[in-house]
Amino acid sequence: MSRPLPPDEKTSPAPAAPQDLAALFVAEESALLRYAHSLVNNRATAEELVSEAFLRLHRSTDTIHHPRAWLYRTVRNLAHNHRRDQKPSDPLDAPAAAALSDPGLLPDAALERMEALGMARLWLEELPAEDRMILRLKFEEERSYAEIAAATGFKSGTVGWKLNQLLKRLADDLATAGLTR
Repeated sequence: MSRPLPPDEKTSPAPAAPQDLAALFVAEESALLRYAHSLVNNRATAEELVSEAFLRLHRSTDTIHHPRAWLYRTVRNLAHNHRRDQKPSDPLDAPAAAALSDPGLLPDAALERMEALGMARLWLEELPAEDRMILRLKFEEERSYAEIAAATGFKSGTVGWKLNQLLKRLADDLATAGLTR
């Protein structure tokens, strides 16, 4: 006869069965991809991290009691390892690295800045190609409105108007998400 557990001890759920992994994959893959993408800002890398996490889960199914939480923690750790091993190649990565290394910045402010950068990256990916090109020409290549107009076929005034509208929309989206003061 088994003795009952004292009130302060908790039982762990049974480890995930292999047939449950397929259901877990269907249920969590999209959310994990979004999470991984927010951490590494690269879709291909995010897909690799999520795949690796699921492979590791598959190899350890019999020992993992909370697979969903384990997956998120594993993706976070894999992303951390990836970022540590990579040099910033994206122009937005330099400010992100500066946000973390700025000694005058409180951790909450650094986190908020990183969150805003991640959201800005996602926002940029959703823009039409011509809008992304205008932003890239202006802010990465530091071209003038006349040069952007020549490259895109828009009039110089239209370039200025489009930039104004795009930046205003980004600011509104960040404010809606609570990431601006």
